[in-house]
Amino acid sequence: MSAVHSSSPQKRWDRLLEDRHLNSEDLARLQQWQHDAGLLFQGQLMTRTLRPHLLDSAQLERDRTMARAVVTALVHASQCLEQDQALARRCLGDWIDRFGDLLNIDPGYPQRSVFARLDVLPTPEGPKVIEYNGTPGGIMPGDQLSVLFQQLAGQIGFDQDGSISPLLVFPAVRTAILKTYQAWGGTGDPLLIFAIPRELPGFVGMVQSTIDALMASGLSARVADPGELEFSNGRLRHQGDPVGVLIRVFLPEMIPRLGDRLHGVFLAIRAGAVCMITAFRNTLLSHKALFALITDPELDLGLSATVSEQVRTYVPWTRLLIDEPTTDPTGQRIDLLTWAIAQREQLVCKPASGYGGAGVVLGWTVEQAPWREGLEQAIRRGGFLLQQRVTLVPRIHPALAEGLPDVERYSDQNIFIADGELAGYLTRLSPTPITNMSQGASMVPSFIVSPRS
Repeated sequence: MSAVHSSSPQKRWDRLLEDRHLNSEDLARLQQWQHDAGLLFQGQLMTRTLRPHLLDSAQLERDRTMARAVVTALVHASQCLEQDQALARRCLGDWIDRFGDLLNIDPGYPQRSVFARLDVLPTPEGPKVIEYNGTPGGIMPGDQLSVLFQQLAGQIGFDQDGSISPLLVFPAVRTAILKTYQAWGGTGDPLLIFAIPRELPGFVGMVQSTIDALMASGLSARVADPGELEFSNGRLRHQGDPVGVLIRVFLPEMIPRLGDRLHGVFLAIRAGAVCMITAFRNTLLSHKALFALITDPELDLGLSATVSEQVRTYVPWTRLLIDEPTTDPTGQRIDLLTWAIAQREQLVCKPASGYGGAGVVLGWTVEQAPWREGLEQAIRRGGFLLQQRVTLVPRIHPALAEGLPDVERYSDQNIFIADGELAGYLTRLSPTPITNMSQGASMVPSFIVSPRS
C-alpha cells in the first residue's frame, strides 16, 4: 500500500483498508453506489481510488490563509486593470473587446468572489496556486462522495481512534448566494436561474445535482437557455416568473456566438434588475494574466506585506508571453523569449484565457525545436503566458478494483471559494500531470481528521 509516513492518517487509512480485505461484493457495492447516485463523468466512475483527501486542522488553516491572500491579490489586480486601460489592453489584449461595457457594470454588491475555485497543486515545498476559475463545476460530487467514504471509514474502523468530518461545499455556497442576494437588495427567497446555452447540454447534467440540492433546501432553481430570459416590467423573467439570482454557466468566449439571445440578460444587468452572482465584472479574476500581475515585483498593486509574502510563497512565477524584458524567478533582468527557450524544462506555456487543460504545453514533455517554434507562434498570436514548473510527485493510491492494486496518481487539491473564503475542496487524481476531469482524472472527497480527546 501507500508509502506515506507511518503516523499519518493516510498510512493508517491504507493499513485499515488492507486489513479489512474488501471482497468483490464490497467493491461492487462501492461501484453500484456511484452508478445509482449518477456519479459518472464521460461514462466513468467519478471515484476510482479508495483513499479520500485527509487533512488536519493546521493544514486547513494554512489553506484558508493562503486562499484568502490569493483572492485578495487577484481582486487588487483586477481593480488595477479597471482603472488603467493601457495596462488592461497590454495584459488582456482583444479578450476585453467581446465584453463592450459589461466589465464596467457594477453588479450591485461588493463581493468580487462569490463562488469560484482556486486550482492548487500539492508539492514537496507546499501547495501552489496556479489558476482561478470563476465558473467552476463539481460542487456536489465531492459532497455526495463524502457519504460513501464516511460509510467506508466506519466499515474499516478508521473512525474508532479519532473523528473524521467531511468538508461539505454546498452549505457554504448556498449561504454565499443568499448573502450576495441580500447585499444586492433582494428580500425573501429568490428564484435562481442557471443560464446554460442549449449548445452545452452536458453542462445541464453537471449542475443538476446542485439544483436538486437547492430545491431540497427550500429554494427554487431552474436551468434556462439565455434566450428564454426576458426583461419586462423592470425584472428579468423566465416563463413569466421574476428571476432573483442569475448564475452564468458559460464562458465569455460564447458571448459573440449567443448574440441576441443575451438581449434580455444585458438589459436586466444594465438596469440592476437581477443579482448576477457570476457578474461580468468579476470575470476579470478568471483571466490568467492576473497571475502575471500578482507575481511581478515591479508592479505596485497596493498589497499588504502579509498578502505579498503569501503570494510569493504559494503562487509560482508567471509572466505574459511577450517579447520584452522582465525578471526571472530570482529577480534577475532577462529577455523573456530568449530565456524561456533555454528554460524549457522549467516552464509551462498555456493560453491566458483557456480552460479544461486545452492548449497547455509542459515544456519538459516536448523537444527543444517544437518548444521554440511553439513559443514564437504564441508570441505572434498573443494571449499566452508562461508559468514556472510546479514539481508534482505522484503518489500511490489503492484502486477501486479487485485486490485494491496500487496505482500511481498525480493529484491536485483545488479550493472552492464561497464569499471570498475557503469552502471546501475538489481533489482530483490523474495518471498524468494534467489533472482535469476532461483529461481522464477521477476525484475523491475531503475530510478533516482529528484525534479523540
